[in-house]
Amino acid sequence: MPVFRFMIIDRDGQRIGRLETSKTDWEAGDTFELDGNLWRIVEMLPEVSTMVAYNGVWIASPAQS
Repeated sequence: MPVFRFMIIDRDGQRIGRLETSKTDWEAGDTFELDGNLWRIVEMLPEVSTMVAYNGVWIASPAQS
């Protein structure tokens, strides 16, 4: 059961989607799959108080498999 929810945005600030996961040890450079596409975490931003539904925001870019 997922316990963390992250908003995923690109480098321009455009929303890509949402990732729900139970994994706890994410860091910049890690890859993840979202909607059939592979993404790489570029930067991890802390939780934003106005976005209480998310544990944080990740800036991501497309990754090659």
